Amino acid sequence: MSTQGWMPGGAPPDEPTPLNELNEVLELGARHTRMALRRARRGQNRDSDSEELYTPAIAGESDPSFLENQTMKCEIKHLDRKYNDKGELYFAERGGADDDAAAKPRQPGWWRLYAFCVVRLFDRAGKVLPKHTRLYINPTPLRALLRDVIGNYPSDPINVHDVQIVAPYYALFHYRKELESVGLKRFEGDGKEKDAEGNFESAAQLRMLLMWIDTHFALAIEAHWRCVNPAGEGIKAITYEYLWTLSPPQQLIHTKVLEQHRVYKVISSSWYQDQEHVNPGLMFTVTYIDYDGDRMGTRLANLLIREYKGSKELCELNAMPLELLDNADDVRAELLARGRRFEAYTGQHFESYDGIAVKTDEKGNHAKFSVQGRIMIDCKTYHRLEPNDSFRVVQSSESAEREKARLKAKGKTGFASDKRIHDPLSDEEACMANATIRGFSFTVKRFLEFFVDNVSPIEWNEQCFDELVLDAVTK
Repeated sequence: MSTQGWMPGGAPPDEPTPLNELNEVLELGARHTRMALRRARRGQNRDSDSEELYTPAIAGESDPSFLENQTMKCEIKHLDRKYNDKGELYFAERGGADDDAAAKPRQPGWWRLYAFCVVRLFDRAGKVLPKHTRLYINPTPLRALLRDVIGNYPSDPINVHDVQIVAPYYALFHYRKELESVGLKRFEGDGKEKDAEGNFESAAQLRMLLMWIDTHFALAIEAHWRCVNPAGEGIKAITYEYLWTLSPPQQLIHTKVLEQHRVYKVISSSWYQDQEHVNPGLMFTVTYIDYDGDRMGTRLANLLIREYKGSKELCELNAMPLELLDNADDVRAELLARGRRFEAYTGQHFESYDGIAVKTDEKGNHAKFSVQGRIMIDCKTYHRLEPNDSFRVVQSSESAEREKARLKAKGKTGFASDKRIHDPLSDEEACMANATIRGFSFTVKRFLEFFVDNVSPIEWNEQCFDELVLDAVTK
């Protein structure tokens, strides 16, 4: 089954995405490279040729001296980025006099003199690329602020040297409060007087950006606020259109898997639909903690909330933010306790089990087995003897570096320990731990996944010798 993914906040596309602009850059760049090589062979190495070698950079932008000693305007400019007849990219004011594909580009970088530019991208045929509208943020202090606050937002990371936030700008929605608090603290002067670092202008630009965010996301902000701050009977509900507002990246999201409370960390979200354009929904890519027999680390998973009509209570959805659960504290405490037990079961353990165990097939279906008796918890042997049902986790960077150093030391001296030392899980990581552990059932005679809550120490019969029918002297 193939899927189409796109960021939330708009209708799913009915047509394939137009030719990516990167392909256009590569194509045109290769063509100009060939032209330059031909000129070089003819001895025509002119200065202009060296500039053409790097097209399609924005036409006329090779001379940054134009921007020196220029005052940046605290404005939001609506522009179009197009191709002229020479195949050069240029910026034109939307609906302005220079809104013509044959127009001569203005002075270099004129558009960078505006603090913010909302730019539509056009292809070579003059058609708008609907999913490529961008917000250019030109002030250097604001670029640094966005890098520090937002960082590597999924599918739209912040490049401090050229900040272009792609529509529908969800990074700005999710981090609007942090931008305000951190930004106003950084740009002291509060817009009233210029401080020692000259941040009067930056504070004004930040306020304009925050005002634009509030205006652009007015309906989304209202829907989100009504959901997390319910009035009256306290019903937390939201429409499908604004479901994306509840789960930004790094948010903990709660669901139930095999009747077990589970918590995952959101990496990204996107609208989903299958190849037949049916069963659409909001897909979350998430991570959780697991143990693969050698290492403790993270695994990826997907959670899907199907499209629904009207407004729904969060408790009716199959997944919702952990913090919005009515009994969030109780669930968190339960998950933390279970996660600590999961952490203690790394390696091999001879335990007792009473309950349902599962076996997952290739299609993700769960076969259930009733197990009552002794089990051997041993994920490493499980993966060795059941290779088609094995997995590998991704370690944190610190753990990976430590493991690399251990193996390096062992290769040089031969004295390094074979035993891996796992970093203790944080409370958040413990809450994200898997609900099952892998091992062998001596009752069913199969490798299975056992629920942590059903595992207990073996109760040995200490009176067994007293119950033997033997002569007292012999006993």
